[in-house]
Amino acid sequence: MDTTPGVVKRLLRNLYHPVALRRDPLANAIRLVRRRLPAPRAFDEADIRLVQRSILSWVTLLDAEQPTHRGEAHRKRQRVIIERYDVGGHQRASVASELGISLRQFYRERHAALERIADMIADEMLRAQEAAGFEDGAAFGRAV
Repeated sequence: MDTTPGVVKRLLRNLYHPVALRRDPLANAIRLVRRRLPAPRAFDEADIRLVQRSILSWVTLLDAEQPTHRGEAHRKRQRVIIERYDVGGHQRASVASELGISLRQFYRERHAALERIADMIADEMLRAQEAAGFEDGAAFGRAV
């Protein structure tokens, strides 16, 4: 499975819906990577909380780097968009208005944030895959 912005968007949409989260391929891959358990077992409440915490930690990391003031403002906006719109369920127009940006800019910033989260997830899966000694993407269902 590729970790694309669209796949991340679907995961964020399902973050607080346990049944959908259990069925989400990316959530299952994150669970396997974070749990580091080789034997398959049921996707329980602890796994749901683990996936939720993992995703929210990646969202928090969106504005972690701060080499320039302009870049810092973009990253903070991106984090707020993901937190309020994708995770919090607020209306896109109200989030854009609160941030003082147009809907077009909202979508640009959101897409950039989704790409960055997808990259963070893919990087973690790749590190876990390499640590486990797998060379193809089959270990965690990820295409390489």
